[in-house]
Amino acid sequence: SYVSAMVPVKSPREYYVQQEVIVLFCETVERALGFGYLTQDMIDDYEPALMFTIPRLAIVCGLVVYADGPLNLDRKVEDMSELFRPFHTLLRKIR
Repeated sequence: SYVSAMVPVKSPREYYVQQEVIVLFCETVERALGFGYLTQDMIDDYEPALMFTIPRLAIVCGLVVYADGPLNLDRKVEDMSELFRPFHTLLRKIR
């Protein structure tokens, strides 16, 4: 079809891994709200600092708190999200 010719179709596995990353980001925000690192007003007002803070917090949470999640470095590199694959070695150093 036209759409599949223009946009590469992902496999069900890739969609699943992508959803794991989305859940990681959501759980990170929920956790940060609970600890008072962020406020709901910051989120509602699209605070520019959050554009840098949330991904960084998610990476730390993914490596330390949710170590069995999408940033599990014990998995094969191919099983990681495409978003983080190029940074596998760097993520090991961070952990």
